[in-house]
Amino acid sequence: TVRNGGTEKATGVRLRVEHPADKAQFVQATPKGTHAGGGEVVFQDATVAPGETKKYTVTYQAVRPGQAWFRLQLDAAALGDRPLRKELSVQVAGRGDDR
Repeated sequence: TVRNGGTEKATGVRLRVEHPADKAQFVQATPKGTHAGGGEVVFQDATVAPGETKKYTVTYQAVRPGQAWFRLQLDAAALGDRPLRKELSVQVAGRGDDR
């Protein structure tokens, strides 16, 4: 979820999610207009009005059990060369195909 808590519209808002291809396989993302490949999902640039919240969803299928690190980066025109970054650790418990 991306929320603009400021008083001006945020332009050039782009979310990128890197995932470990050896642990998780990309299935789908919303909103539409995303690019997936090479271990990352990149959402289309957006404008977020003051007080507005945009929800982004990515669905993965488990490939192999183990710890998986997902890296998120949020860029926006107002952030310049200082994007917001976050890393999330997820424990992948099994395969998505029940084998």
